[in-house]
Amino acid sequence: MSRRIVRGYDNEVYRIGLSGGHVVYVRIRRQGEGSFDQEAWAMSLAREAGVPVPEVLAVDTVSDAEGRHPAMVVADATGHQLEASMGTLSDPQRRRVLVDLGTVLARLHSIAVLGVWRPDESGRWPDPDELRRGFIAERKTERGLLLAAGLSGPEVDRVIDLLDYSPDTPPRSNFVLCHGDISPEHVFVCDDLQVSGLID
Repeated sequence: MSRRIVRGYDNEVYRIGLSGGHVVYVRIRRQGEGSFDQEAWAMSLAREAGVPVPEVLAVDTVSDAEGRHPAMVVADATGHQLEASMGTLSDPQRRRVLVDLGTVLARLHSIAVLGVWRPDESGRWPDPDELRRGFIAERKTERGLLLAAGLSGPEVDRVIDLLDYSPDTPPRSNFVLCHGDISPEHVFVCDDLQVSGLID
């Protein structure tokens, strides 16, 4: 039995129920570039460091009428999504979860890597300055989206102008693995509120 999970930006995600009650997730990249090799590599490093991430079962491609698309199959995360229970937790319970999450993230963020962002297919890491220029250029192309969201032209132009002067520059050394999208839907906890999985 399969069920498409609608949420996702670059990836289309399916929950697949297998015989014996097992569940896997199939992620298919419909937009963007690159395979899932780098993500599988990062997840492997995280597991080796004791970070609870799902096991990667396969990295391959799938085909449809639009062509070939990178795909990855991962095992189900243990426990349940923190998002499902966050509203029912007492303040001490929330504190317990967040302290444990901080411990898990500190472990993840202590894993040394060789560069910023992620390596390309040949293993080359991007130049930090080039990466920043590309990020700014991409944000500038989104001016129309910001206008459509209700911001005024002067507001959008001011924000875009500030991008060039932002002090938020990539680091030059001591690179570490980082989870860039921590939210209650990406954190799994077990019944005793210990973090049992990080996804995405």
